[in-house]
Amino acid sequence: MLSRSAALHMSYTLPFLRPWKEGFRMPEEHIILDGKVYLYKRPNSSFWQCSTYLAGKNWRITTKKECLSRAKEIAEDWYL
Repeated sequence: MLSRSAALHMSYTLPFLRPWKEGFRMPEEHIILDGKVYLYKRPNSSFWQCSTYLAGKNWRITTKKECLSRAKEIAEDWYL
């Protein structure tokens, strides 16, 4: 079960890639920092991307890492 903040974040994250009502999911995705940051791989990329919803706006970057553990570290540093 997702926390309220995770559900809110996911409802605003990448609406053009994630039409939730149709049940579309990225092939690889992870939620970190209690739902505040979303890590995912785009279909044609080997790099992890991260996103968050903050102050009424979506924020996204690429971690430029293929390793999930390293991408998590970069995403946490970016968010904090």
